[in-house]
Amino acid sequence: MDSITYRTGDQARLGGVDVTLSLTPAQSAALGIDLDTLTDWFDTALWALTLLRTGANDRNTDTDSAPTEATAAMLYTVINDLDLRLLPRLQGLRDAAIRQHATLGGSLGQLAHAMDVTKSTAQSRRKAVLEGRDRPSRWEQWATKNRPQEG
Repeated sequence: MDSITYRTGDQARLGGVDVTLSLTPAQSAALGIDLDTLTDWFDTALWALTLLRTGANDRNTDTDSAPTEATAAMLYTVINDLDLRLLPRLQGLRDAAIRQHATLGGSLGQLAHAMDVTKSTAQSRRKAVLEGRDRPSRWEQWATKNRPQEG
């Protein structure tokens, strides 16, 4: 079963594309209140790409109105959502995945392949997560909801 579906053209709500992410009840429960905000920030990331690629904002306009030029105020929202909110959480998620990969016996070769880097780079990154600071960061703890870490 696909967890992502697309509706395009006339079938899409705004005529472009609707993307639907489907979660199981257990996945939804695990995400809890974070689901709404994460979805909003992922949406901001896609919106930011369109702003940067086109220089225009066609949100908040009706179908008869022309897109408006991108503004610094719009980019404030982009920067705030991505830099302050989403990136730290994604970094914590990545670090938690690296830590769990090591806990489960994942090899440096596997980690290097997953990261598309050399083994020495993977080793350095894993070492930074496992030994580089006082145990899981705030955002790594957020990613695991303070689930006890083995090892």
